[in-house]
Amino acid sequence: MIIVQEFKQQNSIDVNECCKDISFEVTTNPNVKGLRQFVKIERDLSQDSFTVLVTFFTKKQSTLDAFVQINNSVVLGPQKVEIGPESFGQVYFPITQKSIKFSNLENMNIYANYASENQNFAISNSIKFNENRNSKTDFFVQGDGIAFESLQSIQLANLGNEISRETSESFTKINNFIVYLFPEKFQQEIYNTTVFKVGVNPVDFKFGNLRKQINISAGKLTNIPIEGKSGLDLQFRFRPDLDTKDFEPEIIQGKYIIGDILITNNTYYDSDKQQVVLGNNSFSQKGYLIPFNFSGKLTPKASLTINSDYKDISVAFVQDFKKSILHKTQGIYKLKVKTYKKPFITGPAITISDADFEYISKNPITIDILKNIALSKNEQEELDENLS
Repeated sequence: MIIVQEFKQQNSIDVNECCKDISFEVTTNPNVKGLRQFVKIERDLSQDSFTVLVTFFTKKQSTLDAFVQINNSVVLGPQKVEIGPESFGQVYFPITQKSIKFSNLENMNIYANYASENQNFAISNSIKFNENRNSKTDFFVQGDGIAFESLQSIQLANLGNEISRETSESFTKINNFIVYLFPEKFQQEIYNTTVFKVGVNPVDFKFGNLRKQINISAGKLTNIPIEGKSGLDLQFRFRPDLDTKDFEPEIIQGKYIIGDILITNNTYYDSDKQQVVLGNNSFSQKGYLIPFNFSGKLTPKASLTINSDYKDISVAFVQDFKKSILHKTQGIYKLKVKTYKKPFITGPAITISDADFEYISKNPITIDILKNIALSKNEQEELDENLS
């Protein structure tokens, strides 16, 4: 069964484009006829590495030396390819050097020479990567979600001298991969563990190798009411069974949810400090507990790195809590105090331990039962001595 989640807010997802502006150039030796070159550059987004596949077509038998030049300096090749008349030939360049990352590309030239002593130039496709279109680091979710776009692959063609430059350029195709973040609305009275649900487009879910396309490093969740403003640790996790045939994704706004950004710390509400505290005790659980005395606008902010295109960014969203959990007049729960002229309980005062209070508040308790579980003054003093 596929789970579909509907939002009451407007259907809007802001898409952020971080891809660099790209320009292309094709060049062919004017003396060369019947030679065509097709290029596919494919990126591994999780590692920021890439591969270059070059396909040649020639009308006459040819032997070519293929090269890839990166950032005007690094030259890969030659790779020799022998092609029969009216035939295709291919060469493949896996860019494995750790020093060469796709996000650091400034330019690339994919070219071929005729394999001879003279190495006469034959054909080329050149790419120039200009500055990023988006240099923002702080993002705010205005609608239902927010999207981050990364360049995934580029396809190019040089159809040679017989075909116009415009026709060659019309074969250029750029594919992008988009990561969607949908804020999980926090709730009062529970330990909230999910900050964002992470989604992808259906076509990427069905045909993409998602573990090679998504690399999210989650940092801290800040801008929340918590003791010391320390923030909470976050972690991205793929959904269990994502790689199995039986996995059926949750769907939000037509996007397939494949993972979550989760809180990994334990918190609890300290009634003496009237604050949420990071740490462990008998009442703490994993997740963030909204303070019982909090009302107003909550604006959590998550620090994230999404692949290599969005490094050290922050993503925030806002929620409005009209009422706090506890308040004598405006709270969701109110404590009504009534003063009696004559006490309806006679005898010594009854002292109740913290551990018993939760049980008493949730169960019908008679005065006799209350007396049986209550601590006398001497018992309380003895207990305090043992604890100190």
